[in-house]
Amino acid sequence: MAKHKKTALSKNKMRFKALKLTPSKEKELFAVINSDASTVKDKDDATRTLCESILPLVHSLAFYYVTLCPYMDINDLIGEGTQGALKAIKHFDPQKEVRLVSYARKDITGSITDACNRFSSAFRPSKSRRRRIKQLQNESKNFELEHGRKATDQELHQITGFSNKYIQDNRNGVITVRSLDEKINSRNSTTILEKYENDECGCDFREEIYRKEIMRFLYDSLSKLDDRTKDAIVMRFGLDGKDPQTLKDMGEKLHLSIETVRRIVTTGLVQLQIMLCNPNTVA
Repeated sequence: MAKHKKTALSKNKMRFKALKLTPSKEKELFAVINSDASTVKDKDDATRTLCESILPLVHSLAFYYVTLCPYMDINDLIGEGTQGALKAIKHFDPQKEVRLVSYARKDITGSITDACNRFSSAFRPSKSRRRRIKQLQNESKNFELEHGRKATDQELHQITGFSNKYIQDNRNGVITVRSLDEKINSRNSTTILEKYENDECGCDFREEIYRKEIMRFLYDSLSKLDDRTKDAIVMRFGLDGKDPQTLKDMGEKLHLSIETVRRIVTTGLVQLQIMLCNPNTVA
């Protein structure tokens, strides 16, 4: 049986071991924070201990969201998540029957997604650049299929008209990870954070997160259906990346009548709707 190959991200996440606190210990630390008799140093030490106990959650969420906003530096996301953790500690009520790590997840996630939503326009390439990069990759792929070798920069220059330097920088479509503390350019000493600190970006980052979460839930739900129903829904709506198919085409491939295919698809959609209302339901 093949061993699981750990990625660079999973290795990084394994470096952070949780400082486990019992519920009684958490209440003791919050008692120190809320006590008027405690010194400033004691309050700071208690806050730091509580923050360290949920720091692995901060790293876990930061590594998750950096895949959705790959233009941002992971350290910036961790910093934003830590601010969310401190906010959660400030507003947490230790008398409620809930652990701090559960309460803090919402604030940590909100801080990270807000940062991505505000600053992603500073890192994300423009639409025109993404279109040119896509054109460059397509031309390079077509040349390789036609000639059996990779095109040189000069050959791509003749095909696309792009400069050799632009081709060298963008032919692989590499994403450049930038930091919030980085200067906008060599002629402007203003950092990206300072430029976008008070700007409201019309980014659709939250919508992208929701879409990915919905697709992940959809595929998890499809795995609970029987194979025939799952295949029918995938073919009907093109969830495998191919064009959606008609009931007639599906019937020919599955060797079923059109009405049978329609019944299978309808039944599968009803089962998915039930699982949407109750995620713990097994079809």
